[in-house]
Amino acid sequence: MFFFGININDHIKQWKQDVEFEKQSIKKFNGKLVMERYPKLNGKLLGIAIKNFKNDIIKNYSSLNNLYKNENHMKNHMKNHMYISRINEMDEDMIWNIFEKVN
Repeated sequence: MFFFGININDHIKQWKQDVEFEKQSIKKFNGKLVMERYPKLNGKLLGIAIKNFKNDIIKNYSSLNNLYKNENHMKNHMKNHMYISRINEMDEDMIWNIFEKVN
C-alpha cells in the first residue's frame, strides 16, 4: 500500500522489527531484573546505577554521538539505538559484569 508515494507496508515491517529488537534488549536488562539481583537497590540509587551502566556501554560510540550534538532528538535516538544494540550483543554474564564494574 502506498501513501504519498511511500510504501507504508515496508515502514510498518521495519517498525515491527525495531520493536522486536528493543523487546529483546528489555528481556536481558531492565530495572526489575536489577532489583531482583540487588534487592536493596531502589529509588534514586537504582536510577543512578542504571544510568551508570547505560553510559558505560555506549561510551565507545561518542564519535557517532558527536554527529548529532546540536540535534537533541537525533542524539537521544542515536544513544538509545546504540544502547539497545549493545545489550543485544552481550550475554547475561557480560551485562552483569559491566553493571557491577561501573557501580
